[in-house]
Amino acid sequence: FPHADYPDVGDPAPGEVWTYSDQNPRVLCDALARLYGKQDFRDNYDDVAKAAYFDAIGMRGWRTRAIQDGVRFVIDLEDMGRLGLLALARGNWDGQQIIPRSFVEELEAKQTAGMRPVYNGPDDGNVGKGWWHEHRDQFPECPYGFMTWVNSDGDLLPGADRGWAFGAGNGGTRIMWNYKLGIVFAAVGLEEKPANPNVATIIEDGILGPNPLVANAR
Repeated sequence: FPHADYPDVGDPAPGEVWTYSDQNPRVLCDALARLYGKQDFRDNYDDVAKAAYFDAIGMRGWRTRAIQDGVRFVIDLEDMGRLGLLALARGNWDGQQIIPRSFVEELEAKQTAGMRPVYNGPDDGNVGKGWWHEHRDQFPECPYGFMTWVNSDGDLLPGADRGWAFGAGNGGTRIMWNYKLGIVFAAVGLEEKPANPNVATIIEDGILGPNPLVANAR
């Protein structure tokens, strides 16, 4: 911004507006590739992921594909679960601090407080297939972390614990975790909008709710 097709947004100062952008991951992947000695993200990005922490946490069922907006990861459910467990372990794996604990905690915190959201921006392809833009009055601040969705305000997953955070990808791919409850959930084909019940409330009820085998027990 400013952008000719979005005159209502104007020319905001840094931090004034949040928008979902498919261009940002490409910039991020290029920067990481160069950090690991590659020319850009198209230069065998698998080596970058392995060296960063994929090998360290035993990830084997994954591959990458370079696309217009950066690197696309195709990951099986077991390795999705490992990523969730890494977050649950505050970035520590087998006694090694692979990711700073503070950064993992930032993944779970809303980074968009005080920012005006633009859900249908020039680079996002209308995030959520238009759902967020159509319901923008319901979410005057986007429940977004660092490329993660967060329930810090209890509005993304109504009725669920506010400690939930998740990464979401193409095809309804989702890695959810809740540090306080000690839960990781990985799924493919999960397309869900804010509602109650939701997958988090169902999980909580199943794990924290009444024990069907023991009367009056939780």
